[in-house]
Amino acid sequence: MRDIISGVSLYKVSGKSLTLLLEARYDNVLQKSITKWHDSELQYRANLVTSTINPKTNATLRIEIPSYNVKCWDASTYRCELVLFGNKFSVSQRSLSIMSSAQYIEAKISTPIALNKNDIKIDCLTWNFEANDTIAEIVLSKLGSNGLSRILAAQLSFLDGTKLKWYDMNYKSRAVVISASVYPASSANISLQIPKHNVKCSDAGSYVCEVISIGDKNGKSTSSLNITVPSTGDFIVDEITRTPPIDTYTIGKTIVLKCGGKVGNPAGVPIWCRKTSHDINYMEYIGSDSLMISVTDPKPFECQFERFSVLQYNVSDDDTNTKLGCVLLGEGCDTYMPTTTFAIKGSYPEIEKPTGTSGWEISTNVLAVILTVSLLSHVVIIIGAWKWQKMKRNKFGT
Repeated sequence: MRDIISGVSLYKVSGKSLTLLLEARYDNVLQKSITKWHDSELQYRANLVTSTINPKTNATLRIEIPSYNVKCWDASTYRCELVLFGNKFSVSQRSLSIMSSAQYIEAKISTPIALNKNDIKIDCLTWNFEANDTIAEIVLSKLGSNGLSRILAAQLSFLDGTKLKWYDMNYKSRAVVISASVYPASSANISLQIPKHNVKCSDAGSYVCEVISIGDKNGKSTSSLNITVPSTGDFIVDEITRTPPIDTYTIGKTIVLKCGGKVGNPAGVPIWCRKTSHDINYMEYIGSDSLMISVTDPKPFECQFERFSVLQYNVSDDDTNTKLGCVLLGEGCDTYMPTTTFAIKGSYPEIEKPTGTSGWEISTNVLAVILTVSLLSHVVIIIGAWKWQKMKRNKFGT
C-alpha cells in the first residue's frame, strides 16, 4: 500500500530549536489543501506562490520574498517536513545565505567623538576579495543636503598600483591619509584621520564608502559620525510677561519665565531651581498641578542644540526674596548654583487712591463740598424756624 500525504510544513532552524513558519494540510472533506501561517511578520513580507497537496503523489509549498522585503535575519537554515498518514514523515533541510553589497566594503567610524578632544578616524575596509580580484576604485564621500559629495578616492594605477585623488580641498587641508590602496584587492582600504585640533562641527554627518571592481563585487556602506559638545551652562532667565524693570510682584500674580540656551549635544533638558528666603541651597522646582512647565524641542545650533524651559510661576507670600534659575537635568540644583537668577519679591496690593490729576486733593475737595452743603442745610433750617416763629407772633398779636 502506498503512503498517503497528509501535509507539508516549513520551519526555520535556530540552533537546536524549530520555529514553524507555514503549513499546509489536506482536508479530506473539502478535498483540498488548507494553508495556515504561523509567522505573521513573514506573512506580511512574503508571497504564497504555491500550496498544493495531491495525497497520492506529491505536495508543494512555495513562498517568495521580494527583494525589497528581504531582511538580514532571513539568512538561516530552513527545514521542510512532508507528513504522511500513520505518523511517517520525510525531512529536507537547506541553508540560505544573503549576499549584500555591504559585504564587500564597510564604513567604520569611531563615534561619538568630543569636539576638540578626540581625533576623527574614518576607515573604508574591503571584504571577501581574493588576491586575483581587481578593484578599480575605493571612494569616500559625505552625504549632504545635495546628495553625495566625494572627498577622496583611491584609484587603480598600472604604474604605481594606487593613485590618490582628492575632491574636497577643505578635507585635504585638515586630514591625514593613514593608508590608501586598491592593490592587492585582498587588503584594499582607505584610512583617513582628522586631528582633534582640525575637527569642525560640520564634520558630523553620514559618510559613504564605495568599492568598484572589475567584476561584480561592488558595494556601498554608510556610517554616521556624531560630535558631542558640552553645554555652555550660561543660562539666562527672561520674563515673557513683560512688567516694569522691578523685582516686586503682587502676591497672587502669575508670571511666565523662560530659561535655557545652548544645551550641548546630545541635547540636555533645562530644569528649574528655586531658592526662597527659607532655603540654604537651591532646590529643583517642579511647579504645581495648576501651573505648567514646558520644554521646547531642541533646535540645532552649530555643533549643539538650543533648548528652553517655560515656567508659569504664581507669586505667593513665601516669595519675600525668591531667586529662580535653571541648570541641566542631571547636574542638580543643590550642588550647582545657577549662573544667572531671576529675583522675585512678593507684596500685597496697595489700597487704590482716587484717580485724577490732584490725587488725594480731589477727595479733600469733595469732603469740603459735602461739609459745606451740610452747613448750608443747617442754616436753611434755622432761617426757616425763625420765620415761622415771627409769623406766629404776628398772627396772634404778640
